[in-house]
Amino acid sequence: MHYEEQKQSLLREAERKRLIKDELDRQIAAKKERFAGEKSEDRMYDAMHEEHGKLLEQREKEKAQAVQDKIMNDKNSRDQ
Repeated sequence: MHYEEQKQSLLREAERKRLIKDELDRQIAAKKERFAGEKSEDRMYDAMHEEHGKLLEQREKEKAQAVQDKIMNDKNSRDQ
């Protein structure tokens, strides 16, 4: 009888360890998936930020060109 109890105890302990390992594996997989999603979001944010910077730079160049064109038009008007 004592042998059966030991055997059952060992089986319960092995099952408990297996369940703990399965839960930890599940948590690690979820963490890796979450990390990959955050990394993807970071790349998308960086791309949007870079594109926004390029658009702002282009807009500034267009404004500067418009001012330059206006100055040239005014200068040409006076010269005529």
